[in-house]
Amino acid sequence: MARSAYPPAHAEHPLLRLNPHDCVPFMEMLFADGTSGRCKMDAMPSPRLMATHMPHALLPASISDNPDCKTIYICREPKDMLVSMWQFTRRSNPNRAFSDVGPIWDHVLGYWNASKESPERVLFLRYEEILRDPVENVKKLARFVGQPFSPAEEQGHQGHRGALQLRQAERPGG
Repeated sequence: MARSAYPPAHAEHPLLRLNPHDCVPFMEMLFADGTSGRCKMDAMPSPRLMATHMPHALLPASISDNPDCKTIYICREPKDMLVSMWQFTRRSNPNRAFSDVGPIWDHVLGYWNASKESPERVLFLRYEEILRDPVENVKKLARFVGQPFSPAEEQGHQGHRGALQLRQAERPGG
């Protein structure tokens, strides 16, 4: 969203300095902060980019029914997602049973159905497909949010290739 402010080669690019979760705030955390969170959200430049783990059915109408609001849902292979979720939740609750994790199907299906009903407002991506073809998926995502790569960026691979280089930089060992 801030490609012009932080080209991928820029030494101060946020993804070279910060964890991606620090660059995109979770909506739940902003709302949990009450007035303070609302002030933080209001201070964010428009268009705002936020993350959430909320099911589509629980999104506020100001998001789900807003024709100017774009939602991107990234789904993982269900088995991988369940294992990852279980391992994550066991860090805070070591006694949690695997059977306590779920249900996920309504969560995934809510965004899938929304993407079919309003493809101009909801983009449904699969994590494994992003890994298989990152360039095309970065281009698809950029077009969806109304920030397509320019012909110069396409020709010089400045945009999507730079984004991929940033992704490589966040991995241990390069």
